[in-house]
This record gives sequence, structure tokens and C-alpha cells, in this order.
Amino acid sequence: MKRYLTSLVLFTLAVALHAQDRPNYFRQYANEPVPITNRTGGANNKLYLVGEDRGELVFRYQPNDRQEIAIPLDTEDLLIVFTPPKEYLDHVDMIEAGSYEKAIRGMRPYAYPLIKYLQVPPTNINIHPIVDRFVFAQARGGDLDEAVELVRRLPLTKLGPTYVDYAFVVTERLVEAGRNADALAMLNRIPLNSETTTLLPKVMAFANTLREEGNVTEALFLYQRIQDIPDTDVQEEAIIWTAYCNMETGRSETAELFLDKAGDLKPTQRAYSLMKLVQGRLAEEAGSTIDAMSDIAQGVVAADIGYPWMPELLYRSGSLYEKLSQPEVASEIYGEVDLFFASTPWGEKSRERLAQLNATN
Repeated sequence: MKRYLTSLVLFTLAVALHAQDRPNYFRQYANEPVPITNRTGGANNKLYLVGEDRGELVFRYQPNDRQEIAIPLDTEDLLIVFTPPKEYLDHVDMIEAGSYEKAIRGMRPYAYPLIKYLQVPPTNINIHPIVDRFVFAQARGGDLDEAVELVRRLPLTKLGPTYVDYAFVVTERLVEAGRNADALAMLNRIPLNSETTTLLPKVMAFANTLREEGNVTEALFLYQRIQDIPDTDVQEEAIIWTAYCNMETGRSETAELFLDKAGDLKPTQRAYSLMKLVQGRLAEEAGSTIDAMSDIAQGVVAADIGYPWMPELLYRSGSLYEKLSQPEVASEIYGEVDLFFASTPWGEKSRERLAQLNATN
């Protein structure tokens, strides 16, 4: 135990030191004054944009001046023009060619200071295409930690769906890197609503991954967010997965409530077989093996082999046949699960049951 604690302390210190060694680009660049031209109302004033405060843009005549002036954001014909450096078009070409890291290195000094003004409408300031290209490159670039920090500072709930898409690209990279906790934290910042429904199948897939890995509470949080969005292709599925996760965490009565919320589904509907899986497990939990078998069997008949819950449906079918003293049928079903779904947790469970059944014969 002492050796384990020592290793843990050393690991924590190493992570902390690594974080300190990483460059903080926001601290380095984000507060730099932005040289602009104020063309509001026909003006042509060279100023430095230094901030936004309570609905006003704040400027200085020179970067280090103490004296500041402010222009309300609701000023009629407000027009602020930023002229990017001549290298900007080269950086755009790099991004289009996939040279993200090289473009990011060049854009950092002038792109980071613009991010705080993203909430100013494009009709009033011309920075949006520049920031868009920078965030696009960051989402796909090499430094995942920098991309996470950048997206974390974006006011996603106040920006358009394009930036939500970029945030999800970063989320997918975190999943691919095995950083599920960070991916979930990123997803918590992403608004899921009627305007971002194209993301929902991917969010469902991530929730399914969390659930299959045993992170049921985290998966439940995502399913609940999805099922609150009305009239989507995955709403019924998310409602029933919410029931499933409640059942898994010992809240069977709550699971029943969510099954009621899903309503009466037809066998032709995709979520029907998932509903039968949950109903079958609840029946088995209540001690009714025959009812459980009936539900599970209906689910197997209605399901498609590509449904993510099909491996468990088959496994549960085999388990119930065992309970009904039909080990030969159970063995055949376990063999099918092992054959078609070997890499899933249910494939592993099936191999274990097959080994135990063979050992007793």
C-alpha cells in the first residue's frame, strides 16, 4: 500500500509539472489589444480594441494608453474592421491542405485576441471567418490539450451550430485517445437541442460506449439529455436506455416509469426490441422467468443483428434457457453470441458460460 501511495503521489506531481510546463496561449495572447478601424457611422478611426464590458466595446488610441473610450454594441451602423496580417491567406491555404499545426503556429498571435469578440454579430465586426478557420484547425490539429482549452473558452450556447460541430470533433478525439472523462466534460458544455440533432447519433454512440464499459451513471446523464429533446429519431431509444440505466443502478420503479413514458411501441419500430430487453430483465428480476423469456424472445425476433443491444438480447436468452433447464439450447445461443459479437462484453460472458457448461457435461 505504501509503495502504491508513493507511486500515486509521484504520478500526480508529474501531471502537475507537465501542466505547468505547457504553454498557456490564452495568457500569452488573448488579452493583446487588437488593431482595428472604426467605421461606425462613416468614421475611419484607427483604434485598438481591448475588451467588451457590459454591452460596450472598449478601445484605446494606443495599445498602452490608460485613457479608454467605449461604443455600445447597439450603436446604429456599428462597424469594426480588423485587417489580418498578409500571411493570413497563406494560413488558410495551409488549413485547406491539412497542415493544421503549421497554420495554428502562425495564427496564434492574431487569432487568440479575437476570440473574446465572437459574440459581436458578424454585421458589426469582420473577425468571424478568421476565428472560424482557427477553431476548425485546432479541432483537427495535433495538440489535443490546446484544442480542449480553446473550446472550453468558447461561449457555445451563444454561437452557431458550426462551433458546436467543432466541439464535438474535439470530443471524438478525446474518446479516441481513451480520455472518456474529459470527453464527457466536453459534452456537458455542448448544447444538445433541436438545432444540434445531427450530433445525437454520435452522442448516443458515446453513451453506449460508456454504458458498455460500466460507466452507467455517466451514460445515464447523456441519455437523459437526449431524451429531453422532442421529435428526434433517437428520442424513444434514449428514453428506454434511461430506463435500462435506472434498472442497472437499482431503481427498477424509476425504470418502469420511463418505459411508460416510451409508450406502446410496435415490433416494426427500432426501439421495440430494446424495450423488450428491459421488460424481460425487469420480469426476471421480479422472479418471473416465463414472462422474462417471452419478452426477450419477442425482442430477439424483432431486432436486427446490427442493433447495439442485440448481443445482450441473445445472451439473456441463453441465460433464461439455462434457468429453464435447457443447457443444450443455451450453449447454442452462447456460441452464436461468441461467433458474431466476440469483442463485446456479452461475447466474453458467453465464452465464460460455455466453458462452465462444457465443464459440467
